[in-house]
Amino acid sequence: MSTQAVYSPTQAALGTFLGGPLAGLYYLKHNFRVLNRNEQEQQTVRYGGMFMVALLAVLPFIPEQVPGLPFAIAFVVVARMLVEKYQFSKQDIIDAPDLDFQSNWLVMGVSIVSMLIFLAVSFAVIWGLATAGILNLE
Repeated sequence: MSTQAVYSPTQAALGTFLGGPLAGLYYLKHNFRVLNRNEQEQQTVRYGGMFMVALLAVLPFIPEQVPGLPFAIAFVVVARMLVEKYQFSKQDIIDAPDLDFQSNWLVMGVSIVSMLIFLAVSFAVIWGLATAGILNLE
């Protein structure tokens, strides 16, 4: 009997803290795919994508004095709550014979890649807004 690896609530929370909301979106989507819950997987992509676009639209206009830590904590709490409420708890994964925990190294890798992608897109958006004269970087 083969098992499928999933992200636990703690792995999703830690990965979201390290990799940002894009990483959290990936963990949720992956777990829904493993659970064969296609509609929730599509909703995760749809609503998560809309959230990412909104975040990228607002990000350049947030004053530098606003600390980023409360936002990061909010992403972590939401990712953990969504995994626990709509997917499974750590104990559910332990008890399920067909589920196993995803590697913590993979969590770290997804987090790093997600962070790099989000930073690259953020810088491109900010550069584009500055080039268009909409945002003053001085």
